[in-house]
Amino acid sequence: MAGRPTLDQLVEELSRPPGPAGQQLDRLARLLLPATSAATGTRRTTPSDRPTTEELTSWRALLRDVPFDRRSFDDRFRPGSWKAVLDGLARHCDRPTDGAADLPAPRRQTVGFLALLLITLTGLAESSDRRTATAPARAGTADGSAPLPGHDCPGVCGRLVRQRPVRETIRELYRPVGGPPPDRGGQDAVAGSEWADGIDFDTLEFHEHGTTSLILRGSGTRRGGLRRPFALKLILYPYLRIPRIASTTKAYAGLYDLAGVQAEHLVPVWASSQSWILMDFVAGRPLHEVWRERTARRRTARRVRPGRPAGPGDDQGLGEASVDRFALLADLRDYGTAAFLALAELDRFLNAGGRSTEPTRRGHGDLAPSNIMVTYRDGQPVFRLIDIGANYLYTYAFGALEGPDGQFVAPEVKADGAAGDKSDVYSLGKLLAMFGGGEPGDVVPDEFYAHAPLLARFIEDLIDTHPDHRLLLFSPDADTETNAASAQHAAADPGQQSAPDISRYARLHAAFTAELDAEAARTPPTDGHLVRGTWELFQTRLTLGLFRPLAGAPGQLRRVYRTRRGESGAASRASALAAARLLAWSWLSSVAWAVTFSITIIWIVRQLDWSWGNRLVEALQQMVGGSEDRFPVLDSLRAPGYSMPDIEANAPALLVGLTYAMVSAKYYHNIFAGMNPLAAGWRAGGLTVRAALAQFAIRIQTVTGAALVLPIVLYDPRLWPINSAIGQTLSLFTNSATLLFARRALTDARRRGLSTVPSSDAKVTGLASFAEWTPSSLFYAGIVWTIGLAVYQGALQDVYVYALSVASINLFLFYMIKCGRGAAEVRTALTRATGAAERLRCLSHRDGARRA
Repeated sequence: MAGRPTLDQLVEELSRPPGPAGQQLDRLARLLLPATSAATGTRRTTPSDRPTTEELTSWRALLRDVPFDRRSFDDRFRPGSWKAVLDGLARHCDRPTDGAADLPAPRRQTVGFLALLLITLTGLAESSDRRTATAPARAGTADGSAPLPGHDCPGVCGRLVRQRPVRETIRELYRPVGGPPPDRGGQDAVAGSEWADGIDFDTLEFHEHGTTSLILRGSGTRRGGLRRPFALKLILYPYLRIPRIASTTKAYAGLYDLAGVQAEHLVPVWASSQSWILMDFVAGRPLHEVWRERTARRRTARRVRPGRPAGPGDDQGLGEASVDRFALLADLRDYGTAAFLALAELDRFLNAGGRSTEPTRRGHGDLAPSNIMVTYRDGQPVFRLIDIGANYLYTYAFGALEGPDGQFVAPEVKADGAAGDKSDVYSLGKLLAMFGGGEPGDVVPDEFYAHAPLLARFIEDLIDTHPDHRLLLFSPDADTETNAASAQHAAADPGQQSAPDISRYARLHAAFTAELDAEAARTPPTDGHLVRGTWELFQTRLTLGLFRPLAGAPGQLRRVYRTRRGESGAASRASALAAARLLAWSWLSSVAWAVTFSITIIWIVRQLDWSWGNRLVEALQQMVGGSEDRFPVLDSLRAPGYSMPDIEANAPALLVGLTYAMVSAKYYHNIFAGMNPLAAGWRAGGLTVRAALAQFAIRIQTVTGAALVLPIVLYDPRLWPINSAIGQTLSLFTNSATLLFARRALTDARRRGLSTVPSSDAKVTGLASFAEWTPSSLFYAGIVWTIGLAVYQGALQDVYVYALSVASINLFLFYMIKCGRGAAEVRTALTRATGAAERLRCLSHRDGARRA
C-alpha cells in the first residue's frame, strides 16, 4: 500500500497554480486516497463505500498536523502558504454542488475532506482572532455595530456544511474511537449510540465558530425516542493534539450530565467523545452579541432624562445627570441577577449533596460572554451556561493571549488550566463591570469610582487577580443574618427568584442587590415637571453648575441612608451607621453654608439702603428694643468703625465672602462628602495616622466657610484679606493631608499584592491632577498672605482690584473648574484610595484571624 500522505504534500498540491479542475481533483484524490487508481476509477472500499480505516486515520493525522494559526503555518511552509492553500481549497469547494452526490466516490470523498479542511482553517483563523490582542478592535466598529466578519461565514461554512459529501466526511472523521481517558460509566457506548442513532446528519447546519470548535445544529432522537434540536460542538482537529482538550471533551458528558436534575440555566448534554460534545440546542443568542447590540442602541439613541441633562464631568454613562445611568443601573439589576441565578444553579449542581469529590468548589472556569446564552422570559433575561470547564487556549501553556473572552478568565485558570473556588467570582465581577457600561480591564473602570462608588466597591472585591484577595468585604459566609433575611424575602415574594441557600452566589446576590439599591438611591427621582425641569436645565447645563454649590450631595446621602436603614443584617447596620455619619457631616456643612450665604446676601442688600419690608425682622427689632435701622442681636456684634450702609467700604469684604462661601460648600460636597478615610481602621500603623489626619482635615471644611466668612460680614470687614489667606492655608492643609493618605493607601495596597489598584500612581486617574493642587495651593497661599497682610496694614491701596481678583479666582478657578469640572477625576482617585484602605483593613483582619 502507498505511504500515508503528509501535510507538506497536501500544501504543495493545493498551492499549485489553477489548472483543469478534473486533473487537479484527481491528483488530490490519489494523494488522499492512496488505494485509488485515477485512471481506472477502481479502488479498495469498505462494504458501505466509506473510506477505509487506514484512510480515515491518515485524514485525522493530516488535520491534527495543521498549525494553529496563519503565522505558524507560513513559518512552517513558506510565506503566503496560508493564503495559497485557502485559495486552492476555495477553487475546489466553490464548484457547482448540485451533482456532488453523483460524483464518483473518490472525488466525492476528496471534496468532502477538502471542504472540512477549509472549514478547519477558517475556524483556526477565527480562534486566533479571538485570542490575539487585536481582537477587541474586531469586536465592533466605532459606533458599536457588528464587526466585519473575517470571511463570508454563511457563504462558505454555511454552504459547505449543507453539502452531502461534507456531512458524510464529518460523520466518518468524528465517529467515536476508543482511547484515553478510560471509559467510566459506559460513556463510550453512549457516545457511539448517540452518534450512530441519535444524530440525523441530513439536518446538520452550520451555527457558529467557537474558540476551539465548530458548532453545528440539527435535530435528532435522544434516548427514549424524543426528537429534539441539538447543538454539535466539533473540536477542530489541530487542537486535539493537546491531550488535555481531548480528555476534558471526552469526560464532559459524565461530569455535567443533568439526568434527573431540574435545571433552568444549564444545558442537558446528550453525549461526548474525544472530539465532540452533543447537547440540547439553546434557542438564544450569545451574551457578547446581545451586549454589542445594546451598546450600539445606547450610543445611537442617547438622550437625556427630562429635567437633568448631562453636565460637565458626566461620562454619558453612570454620570448622575445622564439618562444612561438609569438604563445601566437597570441592566446591572436585570442581567446581573441573571448571572447570579445561573451561577447559583451551577454551584448547586456541581457542589451540592456530595456530588463533588474535589477539595475545593468546582465552577464554570470559562465564564465569558460567548459561553452564556441569553433567552428572555416575561421581558427579563435568563442566562444558560454552556461550555463548562476551563478553556485551555487561555492558559499560559498556550500563550495566554488576551482577547474579548480572555479578559473574563481568572488568572489562576490561565496559570494552570484549573478553576479554583473563586474563579467564577472573578469572571462575575468582569461581567458586572460590562453590564455597567465599563470595559472589563485589569481594574474597575474609572467611571464607577467617579459616579457609582458603591458598585465600584463591590466589583473591586470580586476581580482581584489573587484568589485569596477576593471577597474581603463581601464574604458570602460572613453575615448569616442577612442570608436568613434574604431567604425570608424570597419566600415572601414568589415572583422573586432566589438562588439556593447552599450557594455562595445567593448571598452575594443579596449583597449586590443592597449595594445596587443604595447606588440607585443616589440618583434623584425622575421629575418631568416643566418648571422644575427648566430649573434643573438652568442649573446644570446653562450655568455649568453655578447655582449648585452643594452639588446635590445632601440629597444623595439622605437617600442612601434611608435605603441602608431599611436593610437587615449586621453588615447592613454597619453600612447604615457609616451613611448616617456622612449625612450628619453633610447636613452640618449645608446648614453652615445656608446660614452664611443668607446672612451675606442680606448684608449685601442692606448696603444698598433698600427698604425691603421684612416685617418679621421689624417685629424682632421691636421686641428687643432695637431701632428700625439695626438688625436684632447681630448688629451688636459689629466692631467699632463698621458702619452700615457703606457700600464703598464693605463691598470688597462681602464680595469675597460670598464667593468663598460658595467655594467652601462645593469643595466639600462635590469632592469629600462621600469619603471616609477612617475606613482604613485603627490598626494600620502609618496609614491610620494619615487617615485620621485626612479625616480631620476634610471634616473641618464643613464649617470653614462659616467660620471665616461670618466674622468679616458680622464683625469687621477689614479682616477679609487675613481670612482669605487662612482659608487658602486650610485648603492647602486639606489637600496635602488627603494626598498623603491617598498615596500611602495605594502604596500599601500594592505592597500587599492587591491588584485592584493601578500598578503606579501615574496610572490612577485624577491623582496627578489632585497632586498639582498642593503646590498650586502653596503658591497661591503665599501670594494671598503677602498681599493680604499688605492690604490689611494699608500698605496697598488697590483694594478693589485685589478683591475682584480673589473673587474671580474663587468663582472661576476654584468653584467652576477645580471643584466643578475637575471634581469627577479627583473623586475617582480618592475613592480608589479609600477602597484600597478598606480592603487592606479587611485583609489584615482576616490574616490575623487565621493566625489566631
